[in-house]
Amino acid sequence: RMFEELEQLFWHQEEPFASSSIYAQWCVMRLAKENHVTVLLDGQGADEMLAGYHTYFDDMSDDLLKSLKLLSYFRLNRDCEALHGRTPGSVRRVVRQILPKQVKRPVKQIFNAMRSVRNIDPGYPTYPIEFKNVSGLRKILWWNTTRHGLNQLLRYADRNSMAHSREVRMPFLDHRLAEFVFTLPESWLHRHGWTKWILRVALRGILPEPIAQRVDKLAFMPPERRWLGPLVWKDIMLEQLAAGGTSAPLVSEPCIEAAELKVS
Repeated sequence: RMFEELEQLFWHQEEPFASSSIYAQWCVMRLAKENHVTVLLDGQGADEMLAGYHTYFDDMSDDLLKSLKLLSYFRLNRDCEALHGRTPGSVRRVVRQILPKQVKRPVKQIFNAMRSVRNIDPGYPTYPIEFKNVSGLRKILWWNTTRHGLNQLLRYADRNSMAHSREVRMPFLDHRLAEFVFTLPESWLHRHGWTKWILRVALRGILPEPIAQRVDKLAFMPPERRWLGPLVWKDIMLEQLAAGGTSAPLVSEPCIEAAELKVS
């Protein structure tokens, strides 16, 4: 069924996206419509504001190394290894971050020349000057919440929900809650390797324990390899782009013409 719906999905999204997880969300909205569920609650924003992604362990590790809090650094590594089976960060990563720009630039140019490829801006986060003394974790949470990451996910959800005439509500993005969360001490966001610590504490006795104490972090990723077989998602996207927008809207042309006449 996925390949039957891809043209409609691409038409509604209007731009390329990285994986078939967007189609999985499309299916959720379609299922909601089929079951006459008009409004859905969505947890978007919790990971970005409460440091829920495991990649944030690297930023925590960087902060501890830069401030020479070595004991806390080793404890964080120990806790992450015990809970998540991975050790965050590295000394090399921190050294690369603290190198002066005067040193970074020639080194980067040398490596680009060695690879013989054009230097492409990878889109690294940039922060206002007021963030100079803000921790790396705080910076990346702000960046993912307000500049890059969450805004993409919200766009996907909006397009998919509107394609099926569904409404999505996101309680974690209530501006009062967001403003409050960004004032919390970092120890309330993560503790001993546990992510979203304050949320786990707040929901004790409300969520079932296996959910409240879950430590793994899975993206909203369908069984893409099984669905696509030998095909590659990137190739599918490029083929659609090369087709010049042959995808058709869900409504018929006469309906579009009638709407245009009514507006005019």
